[in-house]
Amino acid sequence: MNQKIQILKIIKNEHQVFDDRKTSNMEQQINIIGISGSLKSTSANTNILRAMATMAPEHVFVKLFEGFDQLPHFNPEIASQIEVVSNFRQQIQEAHAVIISTPEYAFGVPGVLKMRWIGWFLPVS
Repeated sequence: MNQKIQILKIIKNEHQVFDDRKTSNMEQQINIIGISGSLKSTSANTNILRAMATMAPEHVFVKLFEGFDQLPHFNPEIASQIEVVSNFRQQIQEAHAVIISTPEYAFGVPGVLKMRWIGWFLPVS
């Protein structure tokens, strides 16, 4: 519960920053991508991201990344050939922020999250 409150405070603080810098009558849209480290449909991690999406201020758009289960393990030889990887990279590049809500295993990020998510952002030559 505390995590959700802290995240919402961050979003509200962002809202205040934009209010203080008003240069026009329109607020700047903030796009956030939410990634759940759990594939379970009833996961607490996914539910936190869903709650953020419904509770975010009007100008903050929180989108859950759909397709995490379709991302293959990192392989630089096939990176440009997989549509879901290209789509994932594009969504991350267009986002103002990424929020990862994941279970903790052995005091760290689950290995599959590292191999499926972080690996795709390594430089590919």
